[in-house]
Amino acid sequence: MYMNRRTAIKGLATAMVGTTLSLAGCSSSGGGGGVDIEQNIEYAAEQDEYVEVTDVTEEATQVNGSEGVAVSGTAKNTSDDTAFIELVMTFVDPEGTTLGETSAFPKGSTSPNEPGEAAEFEAAIAESPGDIAEYTIEVRAT
Repeated sequence: MYMNRRTAIKGLATAMVGTTLSLAGCSSSGGGGGVDIEQNIEYAAEQDEYVEVTDVTEEATQVNGSEGVAVSGTAKNTSDDTAFIELVMTFVDPEGTTLGETSAFPKGSTSPNEPGEAAEFEAAIAESPGDIAEYTIEVRAT
């Protein structure tokens, strides 16, 4: 029964259903690199039962010589099975126009997270922090 449910979740991994968390504000601790961008975390299908995302921060950075924003945090596999976790970040401007997308794998694309294991992630986009109104992290686990 568990494997059938898991297979169904894999099949629905691209459907945006379920829990959305809205967290506002600069979550960086001091250091001057924090930026104030609204963040949303969305779980594909019922993946909030399998992955917990915490400690998400945004920081101004340089990406290939341009102004950019780095997003980092921790993703924990809360399931009883190993899982490949992917976090897809979509950035939008104040008018709602998509500026770009980037993704991160907490343990790399070739290593799954073991049950109960937490791993840090980081991804960056070459967009000026002042141009970004908000971003969404879509959490996928297979």
